[in-house]
Amino acid sequence: MKIKKYFIPKRRSFIKLAAFSVATITVLSIFLLRASTTQNYYENEIKTVRLRSLYQMCEYTSLLPDDLHKLANSAAPTAELSSNILKNTSCAKTCLSDFPQDNDSLSQIYKFYSQVDSLITSISNGSLSIEQEQSNLRRLADSAQNLTYRLEDVLNMCITGSLSLTQVPDAIADNQTAFYSSGLDYANNTLADIKTNSFKGAEESAFLNHFDTVTKKEAAKIAAEHLNVETVLLRKTRNDDSSLELYKFYYRDSFISITKNGGKVCSFFMPCEAKEKTLSAEDAVIRAKEALKNWGYKSLKEKYYFIKDNVCTITFVHIDGEVICYPDTIKIKIALDNGETVGFDASEYFKNHKERSYKYENTFIEGMIPSSLNVLRISLALISHEGTEILCHEILCTDGESEYLVYLNSENAAQEKILKLEKTDSGTLIK
Repeated sequence: MKIKKYFIPKRRSFIKLAAFSVATITVLSIFLLRASTTQNYYENEIKTVRLRSLYQMCEYTSLLPDDLHKLANSAAPTAELSSNILKNTSCAKTCLSDFPQDNDSLSQIYKFYSQVDSLITSISNGSLSIEQEQSNLRRLADSAQNLTYRLEDVLNMCITGSLSLTQVPDAIADNQTAFYSSGLDYANNTLADIKTNSFKGAEESAFLNHFDTVTKKEAAKIAAEHLNVETVLLRKTRNDDSSLELYKFYYRDSFISITKNGGKVCSFFMPCEAKEKTLSAEDAVIRAKEALKNWGYKSLKEKYYFIKDNVCTITFVHIDGEVICYPDTIKIKIALDNGETVGFDASEYFKNHKERSYKYENTFIEGMIPSSLNVLRISLALISHEGTEILCHEILCTDGESEYLVYLNSENAAQEKILKLEKTDSGTLIK
């Protein structure tokens, strides 16, 4: 009996110790699992934000070369052109701020955007003249073009998996940061000077205001159905510089935004590596029209397309009777290997689309086109110019080599805008 009394407490102590150890290990395992899950979540969040930022920075930078060349060839700066340049550099800097801020290569690229900002601001306020800075504007345009090419290469490497996002800063630089900065000293900003940009509040959409507001849960369901994934797999991302009220989600490397009013798909982007071209541009237009029809869009007509990396980007505009409404624009991307819709952007359509009445004067426009140009076609078109909508005569002309679109105000025949159409085997570029 004494032996039993001696051993029983020891055995119970061992059992208690074992139970405590098992419980401790279980709790630690759960904690580590949760920590690992949380870490993976934030790593995926950072990866997605940076990939999206890289894509958007590429888009904004690609708009700079043509606008800088236009300004270099202008007699005087226009508010619209200057505003577009400043908007694109501001957005590009915001995208750049999503990457580590202790990288000297990125500081040089940030400085490049700041140089463009400073020069355009000085020209706009009259401190500098276009004539004086014409060569520098062209140098900056060339730098922007080279930076665009590099950003596109880096983005493609990230999408195909041959480059990790942690390698992006050094890959963007590629030992050419001195060239991006162009040796100019308009601005000395570095990445350390980045501050959160304050954007204007969301604009009201006359089109979307007629619809009821949807909840985040309802928007997530719409997004999941569109991307063909389970709702629980979606992650909500931040609402950054959008001028519309949107819910934004991502799944892996795909992004989608849903309007808070009406729950409509505003934009989406899915990484695409179309290796083999099996469809023509005409096939892509047919696929795009079918997609728009299925999504409920009417009275849209394709205007231009451009093919790059076997993906066809098609621009559609709203047709209101005889009037081409350029503010109401939708862009859609079709992969030319399988016809899949891999990109869509209706933000301009949602911001601008509304019921309109037109004040039309039977303006006498004969003699307003130079004799060096031959008129091919005349249409009525609504364009956005310096923050307002103007009804114009859209006159398609040619000089025998290139085609131009000249826009004459329908009330007084004043020239509002002129664009050059550059037609290539890949489609039409508008400059």
